[in-house]
Amino acid sequence: MSEDSLNLIVDLIEWLAAPLMYGVLLLLFFLFFVRPFFSYIFDPHRIAAQKSLEEKKRRADAALQFNEIVDLDDLTIDPDKDIPDIITDDKKIEKLVSSDPDKGKDLVKQWLHSEK
Repeated sequence: MSEDSLNLIVDLIEWLAAPLMYGVLLLLFFLFFVRPFFSYIFDPHRIAAQKSLEEKKRRADAALQFNEIVDLDDLTIDPDKDIPDIITDDKKIEKLVSSDPDKGKDLVKQWLHSEK
């Protein structure tokens, strides 16, 4: 090989070395920084957890607003309206048993038999 061809090869390598080095550095930057960052940002588990936290925060804010709007101490319970009909049924059964013990006995037998 002549000295001119050897100088040409050395010049070509020097001319390509800087872009190749920058290309390799750019590739390493994308592999070790950009790709993990985007995989973290678009991770479905992280997104789902963030959405559930936002939903819980929204519900907590709504509950606080409700407590500010409605004063819970002012709410009263009217026993005649708010107590279910079970008590009235109990009173009817008690009245039946006290008026006719035989019917009451049959009623208790049916009730015990139906639970078995």
